[in-house]
Amino acid sequence: MREFVSAARQGDRDDQPIEFTIDGEKYTALRPTGGQLAEVAASQVDYKSELERIGSVVNFFKGVLDDDSRRRFTNRMLDREDSLEVEMIEQVLTELMDEWFARPTRSVSGSTPSRRSAGRRSTAGRPSTVVTPSDSDPIASAI
Repeated sequence: MREFVSAARQGDRDDQPIEFTIDGEKYTALRPTGGQLAEVAASQVDYKSELERIGSVVNFFKGVLDDDSRRRFTNRMLDREDSLEVEMIEQVLTELMDEWFARPTRSVSGSTPSRRSAGRRSTAGRPSTVVTPSDSDPIASAI
């Protein structure tokens, strides 16, 4: 019988933690596994309501947090007095996805566009197409 060994068990994963803050409170996230990405991607396709979609995003977010961050985040979500909203979680996830997969979603504001050259192009062929992930769906941008 053929045996399969996951990359995580082989030690091939790059789990450099990313620290970020929400309302001044520090959290730590680890890069998601392929399984986590597949699960949340499938849930986004199969969801039956907006509430289920939000639930899958929140569960994915909790799944990438370290234990201490996950505990504190869950406490905030359950605190009726806390103003943490799902939109903030989606914004944080978008930034984390950009960091994990090295795909910036937006240009730096205030930057000036590069000058157009009046000379000939040094290479032939079609111009390349740049594809950027959607700001509105951090999960779709990762897959």
